[in-house]
This record gives sequence, structure tokens and C-alpha cells, in this order.
Amino acid sequence: MNLKNEGHLLGAVASGDEGAFRQLFDAYHNKLALFIYRLTKDRLLTDELVQDVFVKIWNRKEHLLKITNFDSYLFAMAKNLALNALRDLARRSEKHRLWEVEYDEADLSEQQKEFFSLVNEAIDHLPTQQREVYLLSKYEKYKHEQIAQKMDLSQQTVKKYVQRATQHILAHLRNKFDVFFTLIISVLISFL
Repeated sequence: MNLKNEGHLLGAVASGDEGAFRQLFDAYHNKLALFIYRLTKDRLLTDELVQDVFVKIWNRKEHLLKITNFDSYLFAMAKNLALNALRDLARRSEKHRLWEVEYDEADLSEQQKEFFSLVNEAIDHLPTQQREVYLLSKYEKYKHEQIAQKMDLSQQTVKKYVQRATQHILAHLRNKFDVFFTLIISVLISFL
């Protein structure tokens, strides 16, 4: 997509002009979302990745003056982020599957099977990035600082994602069990 005065617009963004950044966002958002969706086939992940691309552009705005072909730069960045996200999701999915195999279902009571099934169901319904943060924190035992660095997020965002994910899981479980059992679940979930 060629914008009139793209060089001037990039210069304005590089100097911190939020209005120019908004113009850039509006000009590329839909085309970028379509491109990423074709790679991921996941609307939520697409939305998150489009945001990530523009956050990276804003955070690295001073480098925009060095870019000779913004279109190529933008779509290369989007492709790399999408492929990295898909690879990370595949790894987490495989680790999660291995974790389930490790805890052989034959050794679990029906209530335990139901509990873990509901926890997994709740985790599957989390937004993609929140789910990824939660799994890194609770299943892979990463520290918030490590997750923040790995996913290019602030530690505060990581902390909020873990809190929101935990609240979502508890709410999901509350809908399925009575109050007494929910108290026990809230204690158990803190160990997951």
C-alpha cells in the first residue's frame, strides 16, 4: 500500500506524532490483519498480532527514518511475529499434552478427571496471549520477568494476564460446582 508522502508520515511518527501514527495504523490495519489471518487462521491471535506489530513500530519509531520500503518492513515483521506465535503455541500444546500423559488418567478418580477437564476447558477459552502467559507461568514455571522478556510485554501486563486468567478459570469452575467445592478449587488452582 503506497501512502502519499509516506516518507513525511514516517518522519512524523519517528518524532512522536500520534496523529501521524494513527494515519499509519488506519492505512495498514485491515490489510495487515488479512495477511496475518491467512497465516494463523485464528481471529483472536490475528487481533493480538496486529496490535503487537503496531506496538513494536511505535516503540521503535526512531528507526522508521532508516526504512526504505515500509510495506516490506511491516509485512516481514508481521510474518515473523505470526510464525513465532504459531511455533510457541505448538510447543505449548505439545508440552500440555505431555503433561496430561504424565498424569495418567487411570490413576485419577472421576472427580479429578472432571476437575482437570474443566480447568483445561477454561484455559482453552482464554484469549491467545493471555493463555500463553498463563501456561508459561503455571505449567512451565517461568518467572514474570522471563515471560515479559520472551513475549515483549511489560511485567505488569504479565501479572495482569496471570491474574485475569486465574479469575477466568475460577469463574468457569464456580459455574460448574457448588460454593464449598469452589473454596477447595481456589486453593488448588493456586498450585497449578
